[in-house]
Amino acid sequence: MPPDARQQTEWPDRLLTWERKTSPLLMFLAIAFLIAYSTRVLFPGLPDGVRTSLLIIDYAIWGLFALEYAWRLTIVGKGLRADFIRATPLEFFAVLLPPARPLRLLRATIVIIDTLTRHTRLLVRTRLSVLVLGSTAMLVFLSALAVLDVERDAPSNINTFADSIWWAFVTITTVGYGDYSPVTPMARIIAIALMIIGIGLFGFVAATLASWITEKFARHGSETEEEIESEFGVVRRSLESQKQATRELTDEVAELRAQIADLTAALSESQRSPDSTADDLESRAAPRQN
Repeated sequence: MPPDARQQTEWPDRLLTWERKTSPLLMFLAIAFLIAYSTRVLFPGLPDGVRTSLLIIDYAIWGLFALEYAWRLTIVGKGLRADFIRATPLEFFAVLLPPARPLRLLRATIVIIDTLTRHTRLLVRTRLSVLVLGSTAMLVFLSALAVLDVERDAPSNINTFADSIWWAFVTITTVGYGDYSPVTPMARIIAIALMIIGIGLFGFVAATLASWITEKFARHGSETEEEIESEFGVVRRSLESQKQATRELTDEVAELRAQIADLTAALSESQRSPDSTADDLESRAAPRQN
């Protein structure tokens, strides 16, 4: 089940426990299915016995996926079955339509991506980036396989895996050279899905890049603001210490002026009465010294 679907609805704990315990096994089955399907498509000249064995593996794994999905429908109960189907439409149609091989490929891809989402411990943006890039690369590869599978026996110019992988890259990037084009309805449906995914991929890349740039500028602005505030605090403390020193110096200058004034007055009086010069100087200087 997709992570957003888990968060939007309160599913039974039994379902969540089941999904958590079975996700490694389902991912193993999905990888086995992808290997079997890829081998059958990429090597059409295999002996009939090998091709039959790979086809049996293909349908056996589909049957296990169907049983697992039916069991989850049983676990959620009648009241939540409709909500569960709406939350997992791709899985529902992949199980409901066994002849639709691309849907089974998509079911396997969903299982792998969902398992990786559960067990990754990276940052949110890093995890999303890794998942988007990884799932996009996987979808390109699987789309190339699916298109080659349905176009190989049709009057189409997509006859080799090199042709189909080139077509998948051109389609997902919405370039559309037109040198290779599908002719079967299933291949055209895959092409539509790839183009939609390509538009969403470029939108995600642009949004992630814009978010990263905004965060960098915000972080740099915050650091610059902190540095300015720190420097301003240093300057302010320096000014306060200078003001204090200036006040102390002013007080000392005022005191010296007062002493000079007293001494000048004492000298003036001593000139008028020389006998009392020493006594007056001592009496006037004594309070200042105390």
